[in-house]
Amino acid sequence: PLRRQRQMCIRDSPYSVREGTEAAELPGQVPYETKRDRMGRLLELSDVLERRFRASQMGETLEVLWEEAVGDGRWRGTSDNYLRVTTRSDADLSNTLGRVRVLGIGDGGVVGELLEVPSNAARSGPRFPVLA
Repeated sequence: PLRRQRQMCIRDSPYSVREGTEAAELPGQVPYETKRDRMGRLLELSDVLERRFRASQMGETLEVLWEEAVGDGRWRGTSDNYLRVTTRSDADLSNTLGRVRVLGIGDGGVVGELLEVPSNAARSGPRFPVLA
């Protein structure tokens, strides 16, 4: 059953009948209300699984691609297991890979302690190398 899965989330969308297609003429069409109810229950389960997965990452070390500064010295990126991760750093982590230890759960992801500043992170000066 889905409740026993260790995955992070479920992606699904209800099928919509399109007039003029063979599928629209098939017998046994599921009523809209039934599809809506099933989708609601599936999304609730997805939320439970996602929270459970994030909690299971507490104390783990993750590799993160740092994507954007979000203000006040905070950076957001995506881990190797597709979690959204936030950390603090004074270095420019943009487009670098770094490791974090997961310390907490935040909105839509986890909060991590940066274990090392990536060697290619800019500390000052231009963000990208100048090509000669």
